[in-house]
Amino acid sequence: MVELVFTACLLAGGGDCQKVTIPMEKVESISACMKAAPERIKDWQTDNQDKMVAGFSCKKV
Repeated sequence: MVELVFTACLLAGGGDCQKVTIPMEKVESISACMKAAPERIKDWQTDNQDKMVAGFSCKKV
């Protein structure tokens, strides 16, 4: 399985960040995860508008 991992920081928090992990159940490779990541992050940000994504990566678990 592959996971999308990114750092999300509060917009008003001045450095209050957290690591977020999203399982990518239907994705089998790191490269496919990297291609799908921007859309998944966009969906996540729709529900978390108080946070900004600082960076992302994909990893096999």
